[in-house]
Amino acid sequence: MNRFNVIVFLTFVLLALSGCDEPKPVPTSGDTPRSLMGDRPGEKLAAVVVGEAQNAKEVALTVGQELRVALPSTPSIPYRWVIVAVADPVLQGGEKSEYVPDPTLTPRPGSGGTAVWTFKAVKAGTQMFKYELRSFDKELAKTVQFSINVVGGGMAGGKEEIVITRELAGKEIVLTVGAAIKIELKSNYTTGYSWKIESAADKVLQGSTQSEYINDPHAPGMVGYGGREIWHFKAVQPGTQTMQFHYFGGPGRDSGPDGHVQFKITVK
Repeated sequence: MNRFNVIVFLTFVLLALSGCDEPKPVPTSGDTPRSLMGDRPGEKLAAVVVGEAQNAKEVALTVGQELRVALPSTPSIPYRWVIVAVADPVLQGGEKSEYVPDPTLTPRPGSGGTAVWTFKAVKAGTQMFKYELRSFDKELAKTVQFSINVVGGGMAGGKEEIVITRELAGKEIVLTVGAAIKIELKSNYTTGYSWKIESAADKVLQGSTQSEYINDPHAPGMVGYGGREIWHFKAVQPGTQTMQFHYFGGPGRDSGPDGHVQFKITVK
């Protein structure tokens, strides 16, 4: 190779290298691209997006709500995510993943993105998901798993209403603006105890702080039977609101740790 050809070759190499930016982190559930979020036209409930940040956690859905599992993926490397454990079909879909390129990266060989599986909650129950990142020769690189708890919905004023019970305390509850919710807690007025809302200062949800009491079915003449206290709220603006409830029987009649329930509700 003569001197001129060497110079031309080296110049080409330097120009090619100068166009290779430092790779940026692949988006996970914490910085999911907006294209993965639940604000498609006509969606009544925000889709819940889970990823590595929700590994080993429980996630709450309501029947009819969409779940999107979003995990970092780079097609040019010999590793792929595989579903290896699915129990109790309370969700449908997710047979194949959709690849979403990282919008912050210029498309080129080696750039990453997100593999997305879309499911829909079809009945109440609990479903376990386990994903493994394996090489083409089956070498295990990483494991991610989720526990999905699906609850049923009801109707209120002709509109779909999401039912929130004690089983969802401490779990992720995601709604869209305009969604109606019904919070139900078991109670028994015959004991002198009832639920009180301790904190509902935010303006994300609007509704009455006074509960409606419904007796459980019981035989005629039966005494001491329990019931349910119910509160109705509507999501009116984006944000996060924490609802705290205390089962209280008056001065000196605290119900202990079991008498405290907290729901964290995010509206998008």
